[in-house]
Amino acid sequence: MSNPTAPILGPDLPLNLPGGTYDATLTSYEIDAMGKEYATNMARLVPNGPFGIRLWMRTSVKSPWQLLLFKQGCHGVLWLVRGKLYFVWNQAGGRGAIRTEVLNYVHTRP
Repeated sequence: MSNPTAPILGPDLPLNLPGGTYDATLTSYEIDAMGKEYATNMARLVPNGPFGIRLWMRTSVKSPWQLLLFKQGCHGVLWLVRGKLYFVWNQAGGRGAIRTEVLNYVHTRP
């Protein structure tokens, strides 16, 4: 039996991704069975630096984010499909979409 007074949402926990986020592009987020976190953000890391989608990973909530992939001028998203994690991104200039598998992702189910 469920508790009708139990909270449904919260708490809010900031991801603190390097460079922040461009608010017109959704940030994707996923956690694997080993506790590794994966996230995307659209940002510049330094003023006037390259702008595009970045794929990040960290081994725990207290670890620093590690940059796995950067695609300048592109947008992208994380998709979990049949137990595999993919970074799907568009090529700048309308040249089509690309699917890149995140090989070290460990799915939560066998």
